[in-house]
Amino acid sequence: MDAREFRGALARLGYSQAGFAGMVGASPRTGQKWALGEARIPGSVVLLLRLMLARPELQHVIDNMAPVNIRSRRNKTVE
Repeated sequence: MDAREFRGALARLGYSQAGFAGMVGASPRTGQKWALGEARIPGSVVLLLRLMLARPELQHVIDNMAPVNIRSRRNKTVE
């Protein structure tokens, strides 16, 4: 997955870069680096995104597993 695909996946799923990065235990800056192509996106992150895109019903489960402070970073404008 390249940076463009990463940004597209986040948009389709309704996550901000910072919100998604925090959910997977990375810093907001790391999420930005992934989105800009400045850092390699880990395979586990790619797998999670592909799983969420393929099985949208799992997004709710994954969101509910994230800490409350991370859930609040989800981009509410895209559902």
